Amino acid sequence: MSDSTAEPDTGILTDEQSVTTALVRKPNIPPEQSGTSSACRRQSPPPDAGTTGDRRGQHAPIRGQRAFPHCKVQPSTEKPKNRLSAPQNGDSERDRVRRTEKIVNGAKDAEIDLPVTLPRLVSERVRQLAFEFYPILEEHNGHRAFFLYVMNTPNRDDEDHWGSGRPLIDMGIIARCYGPEAQDFGSNLQGFRVLEMYQEQVVPDFDWTDYHSPNPWQDSGNARTVDENGVHPLLEWAWKQDRRSMNRGQVQLVDFYTGKKHNAKRRFLLRQEHKDACRAAEEEVGPACEASREWRDYLHSRDSRLFQSLTDRLPEAREKARGYDGQRQVQAFLHLSQIEAQPKPFYRFTEKTVRLQAINQGLQQIDSDLRDILTRGWTKLDLSSAQLGIAAREWRVQSALDLLSNGGSIWESLINHMGVPWEAKPALKRGLYATIYGARRTTIPYIIAKEAGKEGVEMSDEQRERFFTHGVIEELLSRREEEFERIKSQGGDRDCYENWIDLDGREKKSILSQLAQTQEMWLLSPALELAKEELSKSKPWQITLYLHDGFCINFPQSQTKEYHLSRIKRRVERRAEKGGYPTGLEVEEQKT
Repeated sequence: MSDSTAEPDTGILTDEQSVTTALVRKPNIPPEQSGTSSACRRQSPPPDAGTTGDRRGQHAPIRGQRAFPHCKVQPSTEKPKNRLSAPQNGDSERDRVRRTEKIVNGAKDAEIDLPVTLPRLVSERVRQLAFEFYPILEEHNGHRAFFLYVMNTPNRDDEDHWGSGRPLIDMGIIARCYGPEAQDFGSNLQGFRVLEMYQEQVVPDFDWTDYHSPNPWQDSGNARTVDENGVHPLLEWAWKQDRRSMNRGQVQLVDFYTGKKHNAKRRFLLRQEHKDACRAAEEEVGPACEASREWRDYLHSRDSRLFQSLTDRLPEAREKARGYDGQRQVQAFLHLSQIEAQPKPFYRFTEKTVRLQAINQGLQQIDSDLRDILTRGWTKLDLSSAQLGIAAREWRVQSALDLLSNGGSIWESLINHMGVPWEAKPALKRGLYATIYGARRTTIPYIIAKEAGKEGVEMSDEQRERFFTHGVIEELLSRREEEFERIKSQGGDRDCYENWIDLDGREKKSILSQLAQTQEMWLLSPALELAKEELSKSKPWQITLYLHDGFCINFPQSQTKEYHLSRIKRRVERRAEKGGYPTGLEVEEQKT
């Protein structure tokens, strides 16, 4: 799979003037290098199918004490082609372990259906370097797929809610990485044994946690996470430099899994893959309302050339992301990698909400500062104080209605009341959303504190407690409990499209958020109608990106931009006035 004729001294992406010789030639590092005793060991081929590959007499890793207390497991953005089967209760545990081992060894030549959400681009030289450290990756499809997942997945323990920010390894992705037979074996597949075999055959220092417990205030499931990816420090450094480099446009990028070169043809094929994945996902989850389908169909029909300029600004966005810390930086570069591979978003319908989610996790999910860089030239509009305005009208929160109807700002009011700087707005926004959507009263201060810490804002316990003495917040909490009781007594509620949302199998707070998101889409629909009318013109303005409570527009003619903006805003304002919602579209200024 690798190109053995590639020049050995090119392709490592680094901004330094010189590169360690070990990175550009075959590594030969002693075992005691950089704090890891076993990462440099050469891996032997896997045992023949049917043999166990057990490490007799070796010390097994200790599990159970490593689990982080709270892990929000993000739902998968697409369904595997092979559904997991029901357990075969007649098999003993020993039989299931042996079958698992046979499946893993047989995955050497399996056809792997990797998720389209997984970033796969690396420089040609870094791919070859990975094979030099871990030769089995070149010949074993399953291990290569899982290695790529561990190194590049955006599916991580949710750091915003006390998670570790580390890669999640649920059973679905383990099975998917090891091929159709693993998926067909379903819940009989012994995930722990698969991870052990990856550790034995590929990366000896790989380690993982036990299952995480659910997040205490959001719907979530259980999953293991990667504790240590275990790769040699030099390879990890090269991999990170590759992802962060300002020079990625100057070297040949390849798909790590297939080895195929990245070019215009591959971008076209990726667009088709993303569109096909959305169609496949629709078989499992259809649109919650017709408006969702109308938005999806319009967005998918936009010409891909509208998004070409985004890739030209990737170096500038990378430079900005290099200043981020920790998992914020990791996620930023993973999102930039998705945009680099194929920038046009394709959207799938989501369960229990009308919202659309981009299946290629890039432009829609990326940090807003980076999005502003990439979409420079587009105009972003969103509903002002949408969540509060919807709750105020639906729950009859008079203090909020008065504030917003008179042109007041909830953020300015909260900041003055709490005595915190303007930079605390993101933390207050997080706290307000948690209040509206059902977080426990005792949890909200911690949510505010965590976000304030991310923004570098100091906020005392006393200041956080003042959040709850603000008149709007006090009334919101009171009215929220009344809404919970109403939903419980009715067994659900009906949204603005007259769809019944049943409480059975859901939490009350889940219904509250779905009702608000439905109102968002209803309020924005006049803008979509106007955009469709515009398509008959020679140089139409077009909606290019859907952002839940707003969107981005490309105006090809600057001289008519203000005229069209006023028309769009008037249409949405009329809809808001008709429904009695104290909100409207406002242009959000770019931060860069």
